[in-house]
Amino acid sequence: MLPLLMAATVLASVPAAVQAAGNPDKAAAFYEDALVRFNRADYAGAVIQLKNTLQQDSRMLAAHLLLARSLIQMGELSTAEVALVTASSLGVARSEIAPLMARALYGQAKFQQVIERVQPTDLPAAARLEVLVLRGSAYSELGDNQAAARSLDEARSLDPNSVAVLLADSSLQLKLRRVDAALALTDKALSIAPANADAWAAKAGVLLAQRQVPEALAAYGRALAAEPKHIEARLARATVLLDAGQDAPAKADIDELGKLSPDDPRVAMLRANLAARRGEGSAVQLALGEVVATIDPMSPESRARRPQLLMLGGTAHYGLGNMQKAREYLEILVRQQPFNVGAIKLLASASLIAGEPARALTLLDSIRPNARNDASFLILTANAHLALKHYQRAAQLYQEAAQLGAGDSPDVMANLGLSLVGMGKTAAAAQQMQAAFARSPGDARTGMALATIYLKERQSKQAVGVLEQVAARNPRNPLAFNMLGVAQGAAGNFPAARQAYEKALSVDPKLNAARLNLARLDAAEGKRDSARNRLNELLKVEPNNLDAMFELAQLDEAAGRLPDAIRWLEKARAIDSRGTRPALALAEILLRNGQPAQALEATRSALSAQPENLTVMAAHVRAQLANQDLTGARTTLSSMTRLAEYDADLQVEIARLQLAAENPTGAGYSLAKALSAKPEHFEALVLQADSALRGGETAQAEQYGKTLVARYPDKAAGYHVLGDVAASRGQTAVALAQHRSALTREPGVESALRVWRAHLVAREPAKGLVFLQEWLRKYPDPRLKAAISEGQMMTGDWKSARTTLEGLIREVGESPNLVNNLAVVLVRLQDPAAVSTAEKAYRTSPNTPMFMDTYGWALARAGRHDQALRLLRDARLRAPQSDEIRYHLAWTLAAAGRKAEARDEIGAVLKDGRSFDSLADARVLATELGR
Repeated sequence: MLPLLMAATVLASVPAAVQAAGNPDKAAAFYEDALVRFNRADYAGAVIQLKNTLQQDSRMLAAHLLLARSLIQMGELSTAEVALVTASSLGVARSEIAPLMARALYGQAKFQQVIERVQPTDLPAAARLEVLVLRGSAYSELGDNQAAARSLDEARSLDPNSVAVLLADSSLQLKLRRVDAALALTDKALSIAPANADAWAAKAGVLLAQRQVPEALAAYGRALAAEPKHIEARLARATVLLDAGQDAPAKADIDELGKLSPDDPRVAMLRANLAARRGEGSAVQLALGEVVATIDPMSPESRARRPQLLMLGGTAHYGLGNMQKAREYLEILVRQQPFNVGAIKLLASASLIAGEPARALTLLDSIRPNARNDASFLILTANAHLALKHYQRAAQLYQEAAQLGAGDSPDVMANLGLSLVGMGKTAAAAQQMQAAFARSPGDARTGMALATIYLKERQSKQAVGVLEQVAARNPRNPLAFNMLGVAQGAAGNFPAARQAYEKALSVDPKLNAARLNLARLDAAEGKRDSARNRLNELLKVEPNNLDAMFELAQLDEAAGRLPDAIRWLEKARAIDSRGTRPALALAEILLRNGQPAQALEATRSALSAQPENLTVMAAHVRAQLANQDLTGARTTLSSMTRLAEYDADLQVEIARLQLAAENPTGAGYSLAKALSAKPEHFEALVLQADSALRGGETAQAEQYGKTLVARYPDKAAGYHVLGDVAASRGQTAVALAQHRSALTREPGVESALRVWRAHLVAREPAKGLVFLQEWLRKYPDPRLKAAISEGQMMTGDWKSARTTLEGLIREVGESPNLVNNLAVVLVRLQDPAAVSTAEKAYRTSPNTPMFMDTYGWALARAGRHDQALRLLRDARLRAPQSDEIRYHLAWTLAAAGRKAEARDEIGAVLKDGRSFDSLADARVLATELGR
């Protein structure tokens, strides 16, 4: 609860709230007038009269409660929260406070506080139902969809026909992309309350999710017919009409909103957007002027309590070119919300325009952990470095934007376009940037930004075309040639890429970004010695160049010199002890080489330095998963989901990690957030199907698969989904046919491996092997060779498996997994080299149960039972679910003469009747032991 001192501070207009008593009759009159005003929706007038009431009678509980209700209606939620605390302290019953407190907290996005501070127990039915609905919605926002469903089910048990419950459940289903279920719930609500404006507005939202724009507009019409003053429905309809290009009816709604809520700056902003669509520059300026005319006269305290007003005011002033005023609003907002990416980007843009690139960098650095997939953030940062003539850093950031950008417009030429970037209006801003480059094709900053978008969309030829224009117009700009090299490389034209990098160096011999790119190009072309020489020369000039160390680590890893690779990264870590890049690079290389415990230590140290850095958190999750810490991974992912907000690309990445953590519910929540931001996000749609399948929702997954096939008939994804659905139902022939259909549409290694796995599900490893060997002739990819080695092991062709694995190790290096598999084969072949080979894999990661088991089994088969038992007992305790490990332990115990222990162990292995590789051998051992 809030301290009473805070309540007295916020409600400063009631200075004697618990001490003075004025005229009770006046207090009663003021209260009655306030109640009349409240009932006719004059909430501002009600608040004034209630403050008058409390000046006369500070202990009138009804006035305190009505004040809180009025403040909630006005959107003054934080002040309402404090008013409720005061009312409660004066004796207002919890049953009256609880629903209002839940609304006030929920409206401020204090979802965890809704759960913790507002309990539904011991409340009357109506209050209990309202609290349960809000708690369900809060759980949904926190990603705990199961708890959300339980809370809503409990509310439904109180009143099965509650429209509030039905609409809250519809919202939950819509977030989970269960659109049909959401629609059924809104329809049921409307069957109960056919004139309920909220229900019609909710149905409109569901119809929009189904892309039924005309039907959604009709539903908004029904909402407004039921309640013509439903401002949110009219705002939503006006926005949809604008997006649909229906300017005339949009204008009618905007005009009506101007009458209903003339001081609502959102209405003026809609008017600005309408004018911008029409190309009416003066009207845009006029509408933006209305926004600031509404917000500027408000008291600073009132504005400060409403972040949306600060953002609207800052955006409008920015669009008007009033940079100083824009910065005043945005500075306050950023102090309140230090992780508001849109506000900080807009403020940084204003600082750049004001000629303060250093200030812009300070702002942008504050959100770096949560903006790594935001191309506009990267380009803004690059532009600031460029203004400071930090060419190398700028070059690096432009490249990062090309590789990691999330699609936001990286540079906007017009003031309104820049405002749209700050507000997240990506598509409109991108169009303005393209138009700006068409008007001024020689502008380096705009051209590089536009090329970044092309590279992000894998349109490398278009990127090359833009950058060739930029380079031709700016022959002394080394960054233009450096980025042209990146684009040429992406297009597969390595000679042209090399020529561009060399041109960049001829303009600026100190541009180390180009030197690094040449080394990377050498490595890509197999010229590893040349790449190493370039990097070593670079380190002579710049001994602390971390990028060079990272590249050398990769070269050493590829050459099988893992200790040297780790040494380079440890050196980088010592140089940049407060940064995270070296620690994360070290973690990645350790994970790739089977050292999960050491990788976890590296990510943990990075996380302690930057606990809310999403890049670090993702690396930590991968390390947790490698260490089989599913609970820890889910906890980290829950925090990531919250921090990522509605960034579609980030939420998709989080969903993938949730699935790896065996949490399809969490994945579904992340995907719902991604698709609410970008409904056509292809990867999110694919993962949504996978998430449904893993969650046991086979019918839903099948529907998703059919939708993907209908929308994207030339892509493999939908057919793979249908194949996985068929496999889950035991329809192996259908599964194989679907995966082969996918392969015909997108031939390649990934699809080929899916066909191979379908053969395994059908228990046809021999046929799968024939298929893989055919594809290997088309695609000589190491992944196919690894799959072939596994197939040879499954079919008992141990000699061929040995040949395949030894060749693969020569090709790609001594990967611990490959070395371990080779040791398994050598054990089967009774080759004495099995022990030393298994030990080699084990030494890379001594705490990995699989490597411990292989080494222990190799020792056991070599007759070294005591050494083997130590390893196998440890492996069993680390992975008690592995029947293979327990069989190896039982066999070794029996061989060591410990028959009783062996009988207990083999009994545990066979008790559940699960199948595993050595099941037949285990049954033989059980018979020998008399079980």
